[in-house]
Amino acid sequence: MSNKRKLEKRDPGPAVAVGYVHEDRVDYSFFHSFIQLMGYDAANAGRVWRGGFVSRRGSTGDLASARNGGVSDFLAGEDDAEWLFWVDTDMGFAPDTIDRLLEVADPADRPVVGAMCFAQRESESDDAGGYRPVAWPTIMDWTFEGGRGGFQIRWDYPRDTVTRVSGTGSACILIHRTVFERVRDTYEGLQREAGVRKDGDPRWDSWYTRVTNPSTGELVGEDLSFCSRLMRLEIPVHVHTGVQTTHRKNIWLQEQDYWRQRALNPPPEEIENLSPETRVAPRYAIVPTHDRPERLLALVSSLGKQVEHVIVLDNASEPPVGWATLAPAALPAVVEVIRDPEQPPHLSRFWNVMFDAVEKHAKAAGHEAWDVGVFNDDAIVPAGWFDVCSTALRGHDTAVVAHTGTSPVHKSELVTTVGYERAKRMCPWAFVIRGEAERRVDEAMRWWFFDDDLNREAALAGGVLAVPGPLVINAAANSTTVGVLREQTEKDRTAFEAKWSS
Repeated sequence: MSNKRKLEKRDPGPAVAVGYVHEDRVDYSFFHSFIQLMGYDAANAGRVWRGGFVSRRGSTGDLASARNGGVSDFLAGEDDAEWLFWVDTDMGFAPDTIDRLLEVADPADRPVVGAMCFAQRESESDDAGGYRPVAWPTIMDWTFEGGRGGFQIRWDYPRDTVTRVSGTGSACILIHRTVFERVRDTYEGLQREAGVRKDGDPRWDSWYTRVTNPSTGELVGEDLSFCSRLMRLEIPVHVHTGVQTTHRKNIWLQEQDYWRQRALNPPPEEIENLSPETRVAPRYAIVPTHDRPERLLALVSSLGKQVEHVIVLDNASEPPVGWATLAPAALPAVVEVIRDPEQPPHLSRFWNVMFDAVEKHAKAAGHEAWDVGVFNDDAIVPAGWFDVCSTALRGHDTAVVAHTGTSPVHKSELVTTVGYERAKRMCPWAFVIRGEAERRVDEAMRWWFFDDDLNREAALAGGVLAVPGPLVINAAANSTTVGVLREQTEKDRTAFEAKWSS
């Protein structure tokens, strides 16, 4: 009997084909990542060595055609790879990316799993020939509102987990062979039923061909067009937010980028924020909130070293906002929670309730002047922001309000009329107002336009001052203006226009 050990053959697992669309050059981050991936693959399961490659030449203008050709090659391949791993040639990724995606993928339950990728939009001109870029996660939900449907970005996504999505990009994604086969067979069948396909016609090969959104008339990108077809067939799409990638993009650096860097990496406290003893006027912050506990906690934490007192009006949150949670996060500032259950919310009245509470505290403490910062509960306030606004406000003879704008402000500008450009209005989700001016908002406008109304009132009363400084991000803009609040918006518009039409 032989004393040699019998080696058991291990199942190497499914083979994976790597697909990419290329031009004449690729980015070094892709080359580096690809070499590392191949080394890892050779030392482990050899998935790619068994699955092969799908390479197609193409550019942005013919990306859909290139991807369609790549899928056709994949399905016709002799290597019988079970999965196709799409990766763009401007991406960076870890050597074990395919294995990590396979760990959570499943041919039936999770046949499409994307990695965590970010895209970039050039949102607005920087007035110097460049553009302000905005990074956004390629995690999309399908929404239908007001007769218009479309993919919307999910700005707040769960970290380090697998999440179901309506759509995602194809920059780094793992897709099972049966997905492509099912889509092809279904659309071939539909064409036969419609009489536009006959026996002997070439196989259907339009997985990524761009479709038109019927509610907007706009062309959809090739990757989301593919996801639209998957939605129709109820094929689930997931993204693993723990599998990180990089995406090379160019940006035009300017002061706003520096301010954002400061906000994320604040310097020592004595430089970043003025101490309460050196402030020209005591500082208060008011925040109405509803069902955003994580955002609220982050906001209160960021305000703690910038103000002395934070007043939160909790409008029927479930569960209710907990003072015990906010208080330690806000130190050294004091936190106070007011509860008001009125639904639908009367936001302008909430502002006035908090303005009144601040005035009561300020006068009880013997203050003749005080600053009030007004914030939405989804505001992301950089360190030092209050100092910028309050210092500018107190350094001006007449200004009633100071803010850093809804887009970058390159020089201080005082608005003293109601005939201003829309871009020059007061930032409605983050501004500082002189408390002793005792301004209040018009409660005839319950949900919208009362901030525009306050802007005009403040402009005529002494001016609204826009100053260079860090922007405050509005993380969930307009996401709650639906249903009855959308109807209220139109009523508020009517009230606003009636007030200022004369």
